[in-house]
Amino acid sequence: MRRKHQARSLGQGYPYDPSPSQRAQREGEIRAPLLTLLCILFLTPTANAQLPTAQLSSVFPAGAAPKSTIEVTIAGTNLDDTDKLLFTHEGFKAVRKMSEPTPFDESPQPVENMFELSLAENVPPGRYEVRAHGKYGLSNPRTFVVGTNPEFVEVEPNGGNELPQWTEVDDGNGGKRKENPATELTLPATVNGQSGSGADVDWYRFRGSAGQRILMDGYAKRIDSQMDLVITLFAAGGRIIGESRTGACGDPLIDATLLTDGEYFIRVNDALYRNGAGYHYRINVGSQPHLDFIFPPAGLPGSNDEYTVYGCNLPGGSKSELSVDGNVLESAKVRIAIPGDVGDKLRFASLLGPHQGGLDGIEYRMQNGDTESNPLLLSVATAPVVREQPYNDKPDSAQKLTLPCEVAGQFYPQRDVDWYSFEAKEGEQWAFDLTSQRLGVATDPSLLIQRVTVDDKGEQNVSDVQFIDDVQEQNFNNRSGRHEFDYRTTDPYYLFTAPGDGSYRVLVRDGHSSVKSDPRLVYRLAIRKPAGDFRIVAVPGISSGSLLLRRGGRQVVRIFVFRRDGYDGEIRVACSGLPDGVTSEEITIGPANTMGTLILTTAADAPPTTRNLAVTAKATVDGKEVTRTARYGAALESFQFAQPNANIASVRSRLVDGIQLCVTDYDPAPVMLTIGEGKPLETSRGGKIKIPYQVKKVEGATGNINGFAIDFPPQTSVGQVNIGGNEKGEFEMQFQAGAKPGTYTFYLAGFNQGFSYKRNP
Repeated sequence: MRRKHQARSLGQGYPYDPSPSQRAQREGEIRAPLLTLLCILFLTPTANAQLPTAQLSSVFPAGAAPKSTIEVTIAGTNLDDTDKLLFTHEGFKAVRKMSEPTPFDESPQPVENMFELSLAENVPPGRYEVRAHGKYGLSNPRTFVVGTNPEFVEVEPNGGNELPQWTEVDDGNGGKRKENPATELTLPATVNGQSGSGADVDWYRFRGSAGQRILMDGYAKRIDSQMDLVITLFAAGGRIIGESRTGACGDPLIDATLLTDGEYFIRVNDALYRNGAGYHYRINVGSQPHLDFIFPPAGLPGSNDEYTVYGCNLPGGSKSELSVDGNVLESAKVRIAIPGDVGDKLRFASLLGPHQGGLDGIEYRMQNGDTESNPLLLSVATAPVVREQPYNDKPDSAQKLTLPCEVAGQFYPQRDVDWYSFEAKEGEQWAFDLTSQRLGVATDPSLLIQRVTVDDKGEQNVSDVQFIDDVQEQNFNNRSGRHEFDYRTTDPYYLFTAPGDGSYRVLVRDGHSSVKSDPRLVYRLAIRKPAGDFRIVAVPGISSGSLLLRRGGRQVVRIFVFRRDGYDGEIRVACSGLPDGVTSEEITIGPANTMGTLILTTAADAPPTTRNLAVTAKATVDGKEVTRTARYGAALESFQFAQPNANIASVRSRLVDGIQLCVTDYDPAPVMLTIGEGKPLETSRGGKIKIPYQVKKVEGATGNINGFAIDFPPQTSVGQVNIGGNEKGEFEMQFQAGAKPGTYTFYLAGFNQGFSYKRNP
């Protein structure tokens, strides 16, 4: 379905004679190989759908206790003939559930989409990923949690809008017994439930003691659920004593201290009462330790510094002066070692969004006996860390900084603003990087840089140098139509050059803290010498499933680049670990480009298999070649192919443990689109090139094809390619005078309209 091809000649046989003025610009000539021509074809049974791939919406329950055996049910689309569940730990064993023999089936038969799952002793508590394998390949991943609490699964019917009441029923022996429809829990507990049909409301009950501090930590977004989870805690008489507040990753959290001994009820529902496959949840209920935030939120590689963690039920903790929604937070001092080789690693086992893909960091949890807390992300600082000092909320009391440094601060209390001052020499460059939303905090920060001078009369003059809110630089805030992995951030970044010797000051503030007082709103303000570098994230480019490769076809892997401090060098990306019959060629992501695409090609006789994909990138940074290992991401829901910069909504996505490709022999690729003539192309700024294409269809393939060039260099013009039903043709690319010289890789995506596909021929 996809093919990579190269062509090389000046103008591809279409001469371009630059004017004298343009010849003078040839210092900026775009040299060969300018373009490695990649061609793909997105095939769809209709204009709004793609060929079927396995899509896993949920695994229920979405977790289990260590060393347990449970029954799980999967749900999704295109899960025909699912025969295996594959986990990211070898200690999971899933076998299909078998039905009892019937008069029509003399032997047991597999029960559709149900498995018996066993966890070996070597599976530690933590977060894992699971995929389903069937006729339409290997599915997308879904999160599966191994917890430390006893596990409970909701027992229906346990719903209704009103507080469940005790009633007397016959016990079957001539007597009476009392029943309550709410599912009974014994604390500590982890509840597994789902929003079924209708306006589903689930109720649970437990017995508590006066003075007991109960945490109810809901998991929905963190386990790939579509639920907007709402939790409410009631006393037996119907009084509400706890309601959801926003916790980690937007999931709900209740922190309540019980006033009396007795029975308590938990009400659970989706905020909009939605239901169906993918609307599942987990809730940890009990007195387990819970971490709200860590301060400072970053440390240097190789350090073993002291940090303060804030939360509740902390071992060795004491009451702090901070509170969230009226609940006093405890604090505890801890020492955390950050490995010296943390480098470009990101070690975190909870939900990370696309905008966090460029961070470096490690995970921290707190243990309390057999239970452990939720994880916190401790990021890696890029300069010596200093802490925000009190009373820096006025320009005249700005905290003095010695550069380079990284300030750890809080947008707290409500309407807090922080001022900092520093000295700089004319022409000095400093990278200002304000990190807050990328720490997983619900903030929208801004940054103001001012210059302070004194005139001949000794009077102080202040002038604004730069104000940055939602940064518009390409490497931070441009999704380029890639709605499947929207990595834009609200964190401001600015590469500052001092206009003169003297004093400068910086104002940082946040829009969200103007309406609430929340000590969890932490930030890092790095002021460092520009140190060019980059990170990459690899994402399957067709659907939210795995990389499904059909024989004789192609698949794409999107490469998202996080460039640091103005680094604009060429980045070469390649993949390894490919199975027999699957090939891919190295691509080059040119100067200033932040996206690229790897093409995987499958031979017509490639054997069926599954395999982990490894992606690495190489580039020259400060005169040295560096290698960066990719992080991986995936969309959490299906999305449609769209031409570049299409104004459509982004879909939910996150970082994942890895990418697995699956070669199937069920559906061969019916159409292939090829561009170029087997060698790179070369042109100059202001030049034009014409690129041939060729379409090859198998017998019976129908429909017209529209083409879109993707990943082409900045300041390049290329229109939609109207391929139609033609077998051959050409399209034109025009490079503006300001196009940046370098080597680039792009490809042509074809959208097949009116393609006829039979699901079960």
